[in-house]
Amino acid sequence: MNTEKHTPGPWQNEKSGFFSRPFTSYVAARDMKQNDGWCVATVHGPEHEANARLIAAAPDLLAVLLELCADKYLADPINADRMANARTAIAKAEGNA
Repeated sequence: MNTEKHTPGPWQNEKSGFFSRPFTSYVAARDMKQNDGWCVATVHGPEHEANARLIAAAPDLLAVLLELCADKYLADPINADRMANARTAIAKAEGNA
């Protein structure tokens, strides 16, 4: 099991001209609990805005998947495939896949 911790959320997107030409890159996420707004990731390219939104949502998405997998009512066999997919996604996010 990977024991590395990620920067806690919430994260927020921000347009940036600092890393390249003005507003062609996004600081994908900033740790809003840090006073200095620690940069978590920077994305470039034609899909940079969409990629930034996805990265910024990552802590929330992981928390929701963890909460769902802990819900005893979702252990019904009818949910087995979906729960397996959720556990696979969690393992990937945690570096265990």
